[in-house]
Amino acid sequence: MHTRRSFSLVFLMVALVMCLAFTVANFSTAAVAVDPSITPQDNFEYDTNRGGSDYRSFETQADPTICRNECAKDPTCRAFTYVKPGVQGPNAKCWLKNSVPGASANSCCVSGIKREAVSPSGLEVDVNRRGSDYRHYDLPSNNPNQCRDDCMNDPKCRAFTFLRPSYWGVNAHCFLKDSVPGATQESCCISGVKAGGGDVGGDAKRLEGKWKFVCCGNQYSGDIFFNPAGGNRFTGWMYQQDHTIAGQINGNAVTFKRTFSGGSWDVTLTLNPDGTLTGSFTGDAPANLPRDIRATR
Repeated sequence: MHTRRSFSLVFLMVALVMCLAFTVANFSTAAVAVDPSITPQDNFEYDTNRGGSDYRSFETQADPTICRNECAKDPTCRAFTYVKPGVQGPNAKCWLKNSVPGASANSCCVSGIKREAVSPSGLEVDVNRRGSDYRHYDLPSNNPNQCRDDCMNDPKCRAFTFLRPSYWGVNAHCFLKDSVPGATQESCCISGVKAGGGDVGGDAKRLEGKWKFVCCGNQYSGDIFFNPAGGNRFTGWMYQQDHTIAGQINGNAVTFKRTFSGGSWDVTLTLNPDGTLTGSFTGDAPANLPRDIRATR
């Protein structure tokens, strides 16, 4: 009798363990089976290509995060597409875009849109525009519309940044700007650009005229001529007049394509506080040629 009862108890325990294992296995399978296309993936759009609007491209490691981060810190960038290794060569490739092209399904790529939310009120939420301040002051309330309205009512103001309380002091703070600096995503701030203050930031008249450049490890030198084409856009030429350029300035970021008979360059420069332009290029040139550029008026 004791033996039969012990056997029944052991059998019951084994059955309970098997049932629990089956339940756990089924739960795990269900968790893995969640459709990744509806799972939040930061701001990555997996198996998505956004073709066009490219102003810069480069080879990179097999990690779309690198491409996304390059877009996040570049004021010109509005969207990106990371191309997986083996599609456009043995290495992965990153394409940065100065607007937001349409999306298409393609397993080649991972894309994304820069998170610079613009509200219906014209406020750029979680966006900072550093520099070009000519006036700043505490605000009596935590209201970014007051900073925006002060900019709109001041003829000198081109853009503004509202700094949330506790970053500068206990009160909110307003910065008024006499030009349009580049935008960076920062939770401290809410910014905006005054109507007519620049086409998506910047002003090509700041570049107007002839500049002297040296490039490629000081191996080459010549002229760049910038001709404003309205807002932040410009045309012109580089080195000689049949080497045409076309691009834009956003804040202090200058990007353009140089086209010549042998190919093209994609040039990315920064307008520095000392009035110089410095940066680099990608495109058609000998592989061992340095890609640096510096220009002065």
